[in-house]
Amino acid sequence: FKSATEPFRYNKMSDQNRLQLHEFLDNLYLTLLNDVSDSRKISVDSLRAIAYRYDGQTADGSVKSGLIDGIMYPDEFSDMIKKKVGLKSKDDLEKITLGEYAGAKPIVGDFGSKDKIALVYAEGGIEDGDGKNGTIGGDKYAQMIKKLRMDENVKAIVLRVNSPGGSALASDLIWREIEMAKKAKIPVIVSMGDYAASGGYYIACNADSILAEPNTLTGSIGVFALLPNARKLMNEKLGITFDTVATGPNAIGISPFAATNPDQDRMIQSWIDNTYERFLDHVSKGRKMTRDQVHEIAQGRIWTGDKAVQLGLVDRLGTLDDAIKIAAKMAKVDKYRVSEYPRPKNQIMQIMEELMGKSDEEDDVKSKLIQSTFKEYASMYNFLRDVQKMQGPQARLPFYLEIK
Repeated sequence: FKSATEPFRYNKMSDQNRLQLHEFLDNLYLTLLNDVSDSRKISVDSLRAIAYRYDGQTADGSVKSGLIDGIMYPDEFSDMIKKKVGLKSKDDLEKITLGEYAGAKPIVGDFGSKDKIALVYAEGGIEDGDGKNGTIGGDKYAQMIKKLRMDENVKAIVLRVNSPGGSALASDLIWREIEMAKKAKIPVIVSMGDYAASGGYYIACNADSILAEPNTLTGSIGVFALLPNARKLMNEKLGITFDTVATGPNAIGISPFAATNPDQDRMIQSWIDNTYERFLDHVSKGRKMTRDQVHEIAQGRIWTGDKAVQLGLVDRLGTLDDAIKIAAKMAKVDKYRVSEYPRPKNQIMQIMEELMGKSDEEDDVKSKLIQSTFKEYASMYNFLRDVQKMQGPQARLPFYLEIK
């Protein structure tokens, strides 16, 4: 984590950071317990006891503890569903997977209307340039939002953020275009998904209204940078040494093959501090808070959506559908259609990009192989891939967090 008063060292987690992360996990755990308690009509204390005893590790234990209603074979379950939907036992029961259900997009709005609500999906890490498939390219998204605010048919923008953050520069470019959209009197509503942290919150903080799910990971208002030092590795393991002749102490710049001097340390720290203060300034103006109020809940700390509402980082809990309805209300439109961005590329466009060398096919193939073969490690692979490509100040979660 990075604060304005504490020099950053990417080593072992400090006691303060550990306490902050523990506080976040406690809040998340309590939110999950309350949700299950309301759904299953089991007290929170009883749920804690069930978890400690591992009652849910067996089917019988799950029934006895009230976590599930019963035990069935697949054919019994199908017969029960058929009965509930009015089918006979010999009738076929058409099914879809949970992934297909989640990906189903209902018809939203009036497609005969010229007025549009632009639904922009900001999914993945935030990268400089145009990014690649599954990431948020700063230049690409800034240009996209610019085109939307210049489209007279676009009456509001809903930004669906599902990102752990990334490049501070790319985040700032997207933030600027959101600011310009607001100046053009186009309401901007943010709907947070699983993550909207660091750079994900950076691009969200200036919206007219911010909605989150109860278990959304958000906040993490902080900045850091990584500077690897490979000198010892090269010298002691590979027998390679580096010598330089320079006209001044900073003439060779900052290199992974040479230790930084005190002046360079101060320069880097100043660079990070300035970026952090800019982050604080954006949040304080967007959320109508003082700089010190933001700093108190910033410093890289992460929060659940529930807690973020209490702290003022989020306006309310709600779904993507809620965000679209709020956008329509703010834009004062009754009839509208929802247009999604970025537009999916057709196969011809993908082939053309591959032929012109503009495709990320190799990286996509690697990601798909990891996803298909080692599903549980796919998100960790993507995180490590993004870390490897880090350049400049980063506004991202500086760790890999998996909730089980």
